[in-house]
Amino acid sequence: MALILGVSCALAFADPSPSRSTAQENPSSTTAPAAVSTLPAVPPGNPSTGPANGPASGPARPVEKARSWTFLFAGDALLTRPIKPGTNPFAKIDPPLASADIAMVNAETAIAVGGTPVPDKEFHFRSSPDFARLLHENGVDAVSLANNHALDYGRDALQQTIANLRAAGVAPVGAGTNRQDALTPVTMFVGDIRVALLAATQIIPNGSWVATERHGGVASAGKHTLDANTVALANAVSAAHATHDVVIVVMHWGIEGSSCPTPVQRAVARLLIEHGATAVLGAHPHVLQPIEAASTPTGETIAPIVAYSMGNFIWDPRSSDAADTGVLELRFRGDALTAAVFHPHRLDGNGWAAAVDPSSPSGKRIVARTTRRC
Repeated sequence: MALILGVSCALAFADPSPSRSTAQENPSSTTAPAAVSTLPAVPPGNPSTGPANGPASGPARPVEKARSWTFLFAGDALLTRPIKPGTNPFAKIDPPLASADIAMVNAETAIAVGGTPVPDKEFHFRSSPDFARLLHENGVDAVSLANNHALDYGRDALQQTIANLRAAGVAPVGAGTNRQDALTPVTMFVGDIRVALLAATQIIPNGSWVATERHGGVASAGKHTLDANTVALANAVSAAHATHDVVIVVMHWGIEGSSCPTPVQRAVARLLIEHGATAVLGAHPHVLQPIEAASTPTGETIAPIVAYSMGNFIWDPRSSDAADTGVLELRFRGDALTAAVFHPHRLDGNGWAAAVDPSSPSGKRIVARTTRRC
């Protein structure tokens, strides 16, 4: 069981396949609804198991409109503490990330060896290169590096992180050797469906973290504001929309500990939707924030959806609101988003996400955090 945020048409399911998506980075307007509003819950359905995907290459091809597929997204993930042999931080996640055609998380950490902690920063996160392998083994296809911890151990560690992820078969998104590289979408295919993944951050510890024409770093969307960097991101989304069937943008934004999005978050989400984003998915507040969508006039699909914050996912132990989390499942038929399904989870004693029965008191409480009106 899970909360479904809006679907009024029958879902078709693709034939299962043992293969999963692979990705490579490739260079790459939809009219948004007048308002974004929370949709009521409707009866739950079943997640689909997806077909094989191949690396992106070649010209655009006709979209298979009858093909159903899924995208899973979860929040902040790191692994800074050793784990006991034989244990798996991803073992209690349901649905498993590997069950989706494409799965993505926010890697809130350097994944490297060495480096020097950058000055004037309270928290520094660094995970072993084994974390990249663990992500891949558990079905993660791509991670956002556009956040305020990717450069905790310097620019060389960021380049290590990118290299380690690629070597493990996981696509880094939202960081690169220069601004163009950081804003270039990762392209994935689900059959003939071309999916663009982009990421950017509004949480910028130091201006030197931002990728420019002269040096590497993370993709900026403005620091708690809309500026030329936000416009550059919107233009990248527009370009991706022109060459892809689905565009998904991961944003690092908002206020830590706040259960509601800021006006700037809402403004950025609207801008990205206006430029062609199918989904805008958020991280950084370390608590759940609302998931909002607007139905199309026909009611047959969900129009662009915004999940403002998915909270902590694989983290250090937390309690209270910071332990509430979940997995967001986006269901598609061809290039049409047909449902958004939130699967409630809570961090266990290790700080790792564990599925919660949505019909239990705890599950209902967690779900309510994503449907609240702010």
